[in-house]
Amino acid sequence: MITKEIIEYLSCSADCFYIYDEEIIISQIEKLKLNFHNIKFLYSIKANPNLDVLKCMFLNGFGADAASLGEVMLAKQSGLKTEDIYFSAPGKTPNDIINSINNSVIIADSFSEIENINKIAFDMNINVEIGIRINPNFTFLDDNGLPSKFGIDEEQIFQSKSRLKNYSNIKIVGIHTHLKSQELNHNSIFNYYQKMFELAIKFQNEFNIALSFLNLGSGLGIQYSKDEPCLNVEELAHKTNIILNNFKMKYPKTKIIIETGRFVIGNAGYFVTKVLDKKVSRGKTFIILKDTLNSFMRSVLTQIIDKPIEPLFTCKNSFQILTFNNNSEFECVTLTGNICSQADIIANDIKLQKLDIGDFIALTNAGSYALTLSPINFSSKEKPKEFFISK
Repeated sequence: MITKEIIEYLSCSADCFYIYDEEIIISQIEKLKLNFHNIKFLYSIKANPNLDVLKCMFLNGFGADAASLGEVMLAKQSGLKTEDIYFSAPGKTPNDIINSINNSVIIADSFSEIENINKIAFDMNINVEIGIRINPNFTFLDDNGLPSKFGIDEEQIFQSKSRLKNYSNIKIVGIHTHLKSQELNHNSIFNYYQKMFELAIKFQNEFNIALSFLNLGSGLGIQYSKDEPCLNVEELAHKTNIILNNFKMKYPKTKIIIETGRFVIGNAGYFVTKVLDKKVSRGKTFIILKDTLNSFMRSVLTQIIDKPIEPLFTCKNSFQILTFNNNSEFECVTLTGNICSQADIIANDIKLQKLDIGDFIALTNAGSYALTLSPINFSSKEKPKEFFISK
């Protein structure tokens, strides 16, 4: 937990910054490792590509879920082995494939992408093991699949069995599915996992191969609002371990993968910003903060969007506001940023401990999809600093 002393120390060098707390990160990692058995965890770099965060994840045994060539290279530069970097994204360019083919396990997203990988492997005179992303004929909540920009429809996979088995320079050794983020109902996630194990068994029987890996994707959610429940990791893991053990008895060499992003890092981050000005307009008190919209866009979207749009927006009241002065008075204020936009409001008419110019506030739940999603180039603003508080 950050303290007034930490804020005061860091504020000497920045008026707006992020803090990532390694102690919280390690606690979340240990919770996963303690409860899940025989699982390989990946960290989704897109959630937060901060180099200290990556170092922490990888030193604790996580592999990388990379959504771009840039993220592949970040993982490689951070010391990960090729077999621990999984590159999954739609629309990979030939340049993406050429530069990642020896630095990651490529997850093909379409038939044309499979063709491109095979052609590039042929031109390079190499044989490559790849995974394919499947858009299954089920969802988290239903037994009917939906159209998707991600992956190849399950029925198309099985209709093209002979085609997929006869490429000259590639071998399909893994399958990957990811349908949802930020799920808090452990039963929904478990039902999805169960269907994924059934899909893997069907795939291996139909293609007469032993899969090297089965990537279950993610879905592990965190508590943003106090009105939300916490994900019951213990119960999810208990139920998953049972079906995993049964699967492993028949397919002992298949590596089972779960991706994590916000689950490990989301609650470990804080966005800290300074009160630059304070004014009253027709009876309403405005607090002008340093760089909110361009540095932590998710906080502004809580005032604009009503329905979840992951990873941009999860829910209302998705962060708490922490103050660090000793003022015993409270007042009703509207918190805004200093961007020239009427949309730059993070809280409207809320009761807060009285703030003065020069004070700092912190917003919680800023560890994932925070700085990385924010329009830092808007209005030519300076990028906020990032600090990593080691355990």
